[in-house]
Amino acid sequence: MIQGISIIIPYYNSSKTIERTLNSCALINYPEFEVVLINDGSTEPKTTQFLTSLLSKYSYKSQFINETINKGLPFTRNIGIKASKFNYIIFLDADDELDPQRFNHNYLKPLFDNECDILFMDYTEIFPDGQRINKSRADYVKFEDITAFFLQYSAVSVIFTYRKSFLEEIGYFRRIPAEDKDLIFRLSLTDARFRYIPINSYFYYQAIQNSRTNRGHAFLLEGIKKPFFLFAYKELKRKNKLTLNKMTIISTKLSLTINEFLQNGYYKYAYIMLLRIRDFPNYYSILLRILFISVPKSIIKRLLK
Repeated sequence: MIQGISIIIPYYNSSKTIERTLNSCALINYPEFEVVLINDGSTEPKTTQFLTSLLSKYSYKSQFINETINKGLPFTRNIGIKASKFNYIIFLDADDELDPQRFNHNYLKPLFDNECDILFMDYTEIFPDGQRINKSRADYVKFEDITAFFLQYSAVSVIFTYRKSFLEEIGYFRRIPAEDKDLIFRLSLTDARFRYIPINSYFYYQAIQNSRTNRGHAFLLEGIKKPFFLFAYKELKRKNKLTLNKMTIISTKLSLTINEFLQNGYYKYAYIMLLRIRDFPNYYSILLRILFISVPKSIIKRLLK
């Protein structure tokens, strides 16, 4: 495997933003990288001609893969991983930008010197009104258990640089809700060595429709069938890695999910989720937590009298 970085970009109806994304790659001051651009069944007219013409404007190495049927972000990223030529992988969405300082030799050195396998950094969230919020992952240093950290905090796959062999080992992305969190969780259970560097690596634009396909009601139903935190519980239990701290995090997250279903009138979904976690050792404490969150305090006071 050739040493370098492959940048995987899924594309879906993103003609208004893709040039900004590709321009950010042109600012990279690192010789060994490629862009792998995958059309995920975009419905825009003449997508293939548009993207191939756009890519030809840049001097960096690139591949273009055309998929005629929209299959979603996880599937498309997996195509890019398998087609990539270098031994490290970065994911980039078709309306976002990479921060070129991410490719500073000093920051990449731990990877190339084999001191770590997965590198992650901070990022900046950008909203339509221009507001910018810096998202730090500095709390990582407070956690002795990296799996617990990624269970507690959101895992945004685009801020990681991955050794490709570990993505192959875990079987790539799975098409489930929270596919980013699922991927990072499964990587944390391998022998992969993680390293955090406190610099900005990515500009994440919010509220613009892009390669993140519209999930809608059908995807919500899929989330009921394959809830991430239920999977995490079973996987940790199977591997004898289910600590009290991890159990507490999982229970809290599931309680919030069920509460959200109740508050939005999805009573059937809440019931299904409760049935699926009935073998949890702290099942009744979860029920109590949901009760105190969802039921008005005035009613709870009457019940306790």
